[in-house]
Amino acid sequence: MTGTIFVCATPIGNLDDASPRLIQTLSRCPVIMAEDTRRTLKLLTHFGIKAQLFPLHIHNESISSNKALQILMMGQNIAIVSDAGVPTLADPGQTLVDMAINHGIKVVPIPGPSAITTALSVSGFFAQTFTFRNFLPRKPGALGKVLQKIAQEGRTTVVFESPFRMLALLESICQNIPDCQLLVCKEMTKIHEEYFRGTPKEALERQKNIQPKGEYTVVIGFPNQQAEDEQD
Repeated sequence: MTGTIFVCATPIGNLDDASPRLIQTLSRCPVIMAEDTRRTLKLLTHFGIKAQLFPLHIHNESISSNKALQILMMGQNIAIVSDAGVPTLADPGQTLVDMAINHGIKVVPIPGPSAITTALSVSGFFAQTFTFRNFLPRKPGALGKVLQKIAQEGRTTVVFESPFRMLALLESICQNIPDCQLLVCKEMTKIHEEYFRGTPKEALERQKNIQPKGEYTVVIGFPNQQAEDEQD
């Protein structure tokens, strides 16, 4: 009999957001595939959990997935975790899940925190339909083209961004989607979490006075989206 893969969503900042089911699942899995074993070790230590950790990140995903598959074929259960949030969504894990499905191995989700849905829930923007685009291109030309496409779609869009590229992102949004609304989320669920909603110009001016630090999630909203969707 083969083992089972548990795809585990972990806290995006506040460890108190870990569900009892997550803690129970991690406690019962002898092997955990982690995006960053050091960060996952802190989570496990906090809850008094001991397990064998193996790295599963973008640079070794193929090799580690094959190793995990061998462990599963021997009958051991495995948990997959990312640094924060849901594995496979802008994080490693998709390759292993796909391999497991193709080998008839059971895959079980352990739902929980997600930066994407957390940001959307407090945006006030229409979210019956939305797009997630992860990190946008670094080069100005490519970034501008993607933002122009987002403007053409006119759909609420969630993106992640590095604190060191926030100014460049906001400047490009000002140039390409000046009439949209933004929700800028910083360090969500952590002690110093911040949320700012306003125009791209307002967000840019505010960002100029903020030290580049922390993790950002940006929601781009369009005032007329709900009316247009209802007409369709």
